[in-house]
Amino acid sequence: MNSIDMRECRPASWGRHLFCGFVSSTLVGLVLALGMGTAWADWPMFGGGPLHTGEAEWGPGPGAAVVWSLALGSSVDSSPAVVDGRVFVGTADGDMCAVSADEGRLLWRFPTGGAVVSSPAVEGDRVVFGSADRFVYCLGAADGKLLWKYRTWRPVTAPPTVAEGMVYTGSIDGTLTALGLEKGEVRWQVQDPAGISCAPVVANGWVFYGDRSGTVRARQAEVGKQVWEAASKSPVVASPSLAGSLLLVPHMSFTALTPAKVDYLVAYDGATGNRLWALNGVISVLTTPALAEGVGYFATVEGYLSDTKVLAVNLTDGSELWKRPMGRNVVASSPVVAGDYLYFGAGDGALHILARRTGRPVGQVELATKVYSSPAVSGGRLYVGANDGKLYCVGG
Repeated sequence: MNSIDMRECRPASWGRHLFCGFVSSTLVGLVLALGMGTAWADWPMFGGGPLHTGEAEWGPGPGAAVVWSLALGSSVDSSPAVVDGRVFVGTADGDMCAVSADEGRLLWRFPTGGAVVSSPAVEGDRVVFGSADRFVYCLGAADGKLLWKYRTWRPVTAPPTVAEGMVYTGSIDGTLTALGLEKGEVRWQVQDPAGISCAPVVANGWVFYGDRSGTVRARQAEVGKQVWEAASKSPVVASPSLAGSLLLVPHMSFTALTPAKVDYLVAYDGATGNRLWALNGVISVLTTPALAEGVGYFATVEGYLSDTKVLAVNLTDGSELWKRPMGRNVVASSPVVAGDYLYFGAGDGALHILARRTGRPVGQVELATKVYSSPAVSGGRLYVGANDGKLYCVGG
């Protein structure tokens, strides 16, 4: 695996080559007000797209109920992708499966040598995902046939992000690799000091990601040249999300006997890496925040009793809009915003539905004993895996 020599990379012009929509941090509020309407008809990858905003146009609503379920393996912790009427999801048994979205019929199954908790990314006729067997796989979306695979040094649990014909994938070995989608060849690769378990954000020629050392980095998507980095004392274990020029990064608290307070949610100016605001406490954010209309939605876990809350904050300054206590019901499923409602799975095995503007519970669908998979929303239906080995379709 050859990494590119960064000395050969020429600096790119910010205004010409990248993020021409970025503005200074003083104008972030205006950018958020104008630039956050992106929603995906399909759900091609984790977070709904390369920005990981977790936003869809509409979902099943308060009257949600299970439309169908399909047993796929011992546990389905991977988060689904939904494209062209097909649902793609991995299993703890090591399989990538394709299922018809309308009726829940298994279309094909591809076995790997390790658990597939990495969420698939779909682009055109290709499905890309990682496995604990240390490979990144690319399959044909229609038939599940292997097109190429790429070997890493350690397991791949992070979801890949696909954009502009490139696959960006991190590994527990600390490498971030850019592969060509067509043939799987290495375009560039960098080695970071700590493992990467989050999906990179890719936007307008830049790649953003964090690692388990707590460092957040921005690189040029074409050649991998680092543009900025920001250090933190707390690990990044979940994927960032991007709204306008604001990069929102979740951090995990320490687990020492007397843990110190940490900045558990940090907003960065994507153009410079400067901090805009941070929330501080003995708290962890283990999932990717959903972003919609200037508001960030996320779950926190606090203390040895795992006191859990779901919050909404103003993205301009981090001020709290509402807070919903969940008790010890840990939320390990990244939330999704669809229409007027917020959806997420939890440790009680249920899909929870809150009113997004108030945090008031409006519905709950019992699925299994635990839900770690993050929902995918497409065509008004929601698709999510559970620890009973089933993929669920929830409609309204």
